[in-house]
Amino acid sequence: MPEKLKTGNRGLETCLSGRQAVNRNLALLALLLTGLRLTGYITCSWLWVLAPLWLPMAIFAAVFTLLLTIKILHK
Repeated sequence: MPEKLKTGNRGLETCLSGRQAVNRNLALLALLLTGLRLTGYITCSWLWVLAPLWLPMAIFAAVFTLLLTIKILHK
């Protein structure tokens, strides 16, 4: 029985480390784009330079709102 618990915990650890890797990669991308913008190598708006920081949350909020609206309309 304890071995089954250990196997389950490994799956959770893998999931959490995967999320951390995604967050780290998005932060590094934002840092890279910020450096490129400050040095003049890219001329994108700051909105898009910082998009790796806010875009995932905006997508989550949009999907959550859509699903909540669908649930409310189907009552």
